[in-house]
Order: sequence, then structure tokens, then C-alpha cells
Amino acid sequence: MNTVSVFVGYIGVVNRSQKDIDGRKDIKVALAAERKFFLSHPAYRHMAERMGTPYLQKTLNQQLTNHIRDTLPALRSKLQSQLLSLEKEVDEYKNFKPDDPARKTKALLQ
Repeated sequence: MNTVSVFVGYIGVVNRSQKDIDGRKDIKVALAAERKFFLSHPAYRHMAERMGTPYLQKTLNQQLTNHIRDTLPALRSKLQSQLLSLEKEVDEYKNFKPDDPARKTKALLQ
């Protein structure tokens, strides 16, 4: 069974407004304004290090990394098993002789 750690909670972000987008406000400037907002707002000041787009990006990236780390071994194992099965099947057909009476009987029964 695979286990995936799931982030529980909220991460606040300050999105650019339509006015900012229309005015082509630079992303770096918007991120600096977002940081300033969280550091200066009384309700968010104490948790500013866990707020904002960069923290959200870091958290989501960690979740994706954890998911890949947790699921990759099982996926690799499944693919190796399928590969071995296909290689075995290919080996069976390497010496295939369509006129072999035993093969014809086996094919008919299958």
C-alpha cells in the first residue's frame, strides 16, 4: 500500500488584480508586494513565513516529490514484471513453427 502525505491547511496568496495584469505589473514586483502584505498585516504577520506564492510553490513541489518517491518503486516493479512476462512470451514465439501439429492443436484449444 502506498502512503502519500497530504498537506492539510491553507496557504494564503495575494493574486494580481485585473488592473495589475492589464497594467503589466511585473511578477517580481507583485511577489514583493505580496510579501510586504503578509509581513505587515496584523492577522498574518505571525505566520508570514508560511504564506505567499513562493511558499505555496515550495509546498506543492514537495508534495509532488513525495508522491513520485512513494509511487515510483511500485510502478518500476510493475513495469519490470510486465517486461519479464513479455520477454517470456517473445521467447515462446522465437521458435514458432506454424506447421507443427502440436502447435496447431494448442492454438485450436486456446
